[in-house]
Amino acid sequence: MEQFITFLESKTADLLAALPANLRLWSQSHDLGEDRGILIAGPRGVGKTTFLLSQAQKHGRALYLSGDHPKVNIFGLYDLASGIFARGYQTLIVDEVHFAREWSQHLKSLYDDYPQSRLWISDSSSIILRKGSYDLSRRMPRLSMPLLSFREFLSIKLGIPNLQAFNPLRGERPSGAWGDVDDIDLRREFYIYLQSGTRPFFLEGRYAEKTLGIIEKTIFSDVPYFIENLQGSYLSLMQAVLTYLAISPVPTLNIDSLSREWSLGKPKIYELLSVMNHLELIQIVRKKSDHSQGKGAKILLADPTWYPILGGNKGSSREAYVASMLAGAGIKFFAMNQDSEADLVTPFGSLEIGGGTKKRKAADFVVRDDALRLTAGGGVPLWMLGCLY
Repeated sequence: MEQFITFLESKTADLLAALPANLRLWSQSHDLGEDRGILIAGPRGVGKTTFLLSQAQKHGRALYLSGDHPKVNIFGLYDLASGIFARGYQTLIVDEVHFAREWSQHLKSLYDDYPQSRLWISDSSSIILRKGSYDLSRRMPRLSMPLLSFREFLSIKLGIPNLQAFNPLRGERPSGAWGDVDDIDLRREFYIYLQSGTRPFFLEGRYAEKTLGIIEKTIFSDVPYFIENLQGSYLSLMQAVLTYLAISPVPTLNIDSLSREWSLGKPKIYELLSVMNHLELIQIVRKKSDHSQGKGAKILLADPTWYPILGGNKGSSREAYVASMLAGAGIKFFAMNQDSEADLVTPFGSLEIGGGTKKRKAADFVVRDDALRLTAGGGVPLWMLGCLY
């Protein structure tokens, strides 16, 4: 164990040395200095590890540990953490914690037995809180990290640290540091963002290849932890669902057809869709009056950049982008009861989403792809919804 902890010290030093100069703006509004325990949940690749390591630089000695390292389960998470704290470390960062055996029991015991130490945990899904057999909610509150917003994409790419968030649905407009982007082609940058900009590794290149790797790892590495008696056909069905939703002009599924084609009962298909929703592969959008566990009114891919990567439909991509930005900002939204009136309804009004010539219908706002500025009559540029957070 001592040799492994020494290895972790070297690994942590390398990670700290490689931290980027420009962190995502989401990080500026969160400080973990007073948190003995926290669980950061969010999709793979959005910057959870980078955020926790940047916090470690500010708040004392910390060691980083990945829960999927094979030696974690050889030594046991509790004993390993005890050895780390014995070396004088104040904070233990555990990434992908659901890979560690009996992780929730060990975290509960560590939290109770080491009151002077910090446990900062991250995972690729909020579903781990529901699968834990011990109550961690009181000890370790959850903080959700969303996809990179368009505002954050611009900030990182252009090196502007203080771009302010604003809500165009309230009539708010860009101000302050937004003047520094006046000379850029916003349409072009927004197009690039929708193709390859929702995760900070866009800076590294090979975005599509890395994204496909994230989808594959989520399906084949994470799903088995959350479905009992997993069969290979379940994983194949999930892949097929993502491909179908990407190319379909109508963001929904025919459950009867899927049931026949895959020889699966409807309850099992609904279970698989629920897991995909919690793992942030898809986003199920329900009508406000719908409290069922069914498929919802619409099923969108959780990340709008997956549509072009999977050869998908632009109209669904726009709607997925709006849904992801609303969700990332913590704004509740629903599908409209009547599609003929609008696409989505929010606390600020209903939204109709489309291209530059899109009609408003009966919506309060028409969100247009090619627009640059707010206009009279409820016209909202699509890019501005990427500035909610």
